[in-house]
Amino acid sequence: MTPHDELKALLARLQQGDAEAAAVLCEKYRDIAVTVLARLAGTQAGRTVSISEVVQSGMVQVLTHLDELVEGVGNLPGYLRAMARNKLRDRLDKLRAGKRDISREEYGEAALDGLGSADPTASDAVGLDEEYEAVMRSLSDPERTLVEARIAGHDWETVAELSGQTSAEAARKQFERLIQRLREEHGSGDAA
Repeated sequence: MTPHDELKALLARLQQGDAEAAAVLCEKYRDIAVTVLARLAGTQAGRTVSISEVVQSGMVQVLTHLDELVEGVGNLPGYLRAMARNKLRDRLDKLRAGKRDISREEYGEAALDGLGSADPTASDAVGLDEEYEAVMRSLSDPERTLVEARIAGHDWETVAELSGQTSAEAARKQFERLIQRLREEHGSGDAA
C-alpha cells in the first residue's frame, strides 16, 4: 500500500468516527507541524508561543476540515506546513496586539527581542541570511538606507536625517508602510 493509499484509508476511517485513526493521523503528521513551528518560533517569538498548543489547535483544524482534506489527500503535508505558519503568525499578532502587547510590559520589548533561539542551526542561519539578503536586494536605495539605519538602532530623528525624510514621524510612517509591504510580499500564504 502506497503512503497516499494509507493516508486515504486513514482519512476514511476518521470520517467514520474512528478515534484510533485520529490518534494515528495526529502522531504521524504532528512532526511536520512541530518542525515548521520550531524553526519559525526560534527566529520569531521563541518561548512566547507554545508550539505544542499551536500544533494541537492545528490538528483540531485538520480534523474539522476533514472533507476538504479527503479530496486533496496528497497535499496534507503542505496543508500542515501552511497551517503551522499561519497559526504561529496569528499567535504572534495577538501577542503584539493592543492590550496584550508584551512590549508594553516592563522590559517587554527586550524580552520579545531576546526570545528567539540563541543558537540557530547552521541551515537556519544560512536560510535567514539568504532571506535577509533577498529582502534587502528588493529594496530601493532610500528604503535600504531607512531599514539599515533602523536596524543600527538609530532614533527616528537620525533615521529621518540619514534617509532624507522631512521628519521623524515621516520616517517612522514610511518604515511601517515598508514593513507591511515586505510582510505581504515575503510572508506566508493563507492556506489555513
